[in-house]
Amino acid sequence: MRLPVNQPDLTIGPTLAREPMVLAVADDHPLAHRERVSIEDVADYAVAPITDEPNELIDTFMPRVTPGGRAIHRLDRRPKTPHEVTALIARGRIVHPTVPSFAQFFGQPGITYIPMEDMPWVKSGLVWRRRSANPRLREFIKVTRQTLARRRGAAAGHPPRS
Repeated sequence: MRLPVNQPDLTIGPTLAREPMVLAVADDHPLAHRERVSIEDVADYAVAPITDEPNELIDTFMPRVTPGGRAIHRLDRRPKTPHEVTALIARGRIVHPTVPSFAQFFGQPGITYIPMEDMPWVKSGLVWRRRSANPRLREFIKVTRQTLARRRGAAAGHPPRS
């Protein structure tokens, strides 16, 4: 799941990936020709978070106010699915701060993705219900942590342990 998530019933596990932020816009949008954009640029257009996303995640991707103090307009009616979001983007109704993997899973023709120069990279990680006692889950988390540790070691030039 994309992070941050600060829900009392959830446990956050290891970070699996980090991605830069991009802005999804219609191909004919005024920002589409830009090499880079800023969160300040987003304040000139409407955004629409997906209905079931946690508020802390929405606020990371679409803060209510830019660092310069400009309000970012969120549509009152929130889309229910990522496919509804891509349709709104392609029609030029909204711009959508997101990550490159969003395009890989939900991309469609008519959308351009522009790097956002002033937004932090977004983490994705394992998230599970706090009270889960499932032994398979515990083993999966253990193996994931071991795999990540081996990859970090290999990236640092350390040979893998047997």
